Amino acid sequence: GATVLYSPHYVTGSEWATTLSVLNLDARPGRVQFRFIGENGAQIGSARSLEIAANGKLHISDPAFFGQNPDGTYTGHVRISSDGVRLAGSAVFGHSNGTSFSSALPLIANPQKSVLYGHAVSNDLYRSGIAIVNPNTAAATAVVSLYAADGTLIAKKSEFIQAGRRTAKLLTEFFPSQAGKDQTSGYVKVTSDKPLASYSLFGTSNLSVLSAIPAKALQ
Repeated sequence: GATVLYSPHYVTGSEWATTLSVLNLDARPGRVQFRFIGENGAQIGSARSLEIAANGKLHISDPAFFGQNPDGTYTGHVRISSDGVRLAGSAVFGHSNGTSFSSALPLIANPQKSVLYGHAVSNDLYRSGIAIVNPNTAAATAVVSLYAADGTLIAKKSEFIQAGRRTAKLLTEFFPSQAGKDQTSGYVKVTSDKPLASYSLFGTSNLSVLSAIPAKALQ
């Protein structure tokens, strides 16, 4: 558990919906603040502060939880902080009707300087992407490296991420040279000069399937 958690990807509107589950790991009540940060680093809507019971749970499913227009589409990341109680939780991404594609990832408690995503896929049927948040007060440089299954480096890309912002791209946006190629094996490493919080998701191009790729910390 931690007093600050991050959801590196949060999207509402159109066909997407995101729900957050936050648990209080301590045997005393506390207060939890949620802030939704957009792609430009500015806060979307209003910060929300909720009471959480001892050993209790908060479940956030309202698409207009932050006071934004429920008919609009918004993307970014969420910072979740407490008044001292230890928190854990998860984010679920899925179709807004709740009956189609869905996947879950744990909220990030410990940003890392080096992580590995053990699955890299991009072809006519599937696509994958990575969202990377810089939670620090200074800019960070992240290096995203794509490797073949035999360990050969295929491509490498540096991403400059301003303080408090994120970058979120498909694999073919990080590596345009891979567009049109059948990438079905291999893996991705993300290294940085500062601790970062990141997620990876992959699924079919028509969003009939969505799956999470958990990060493996390398340091």
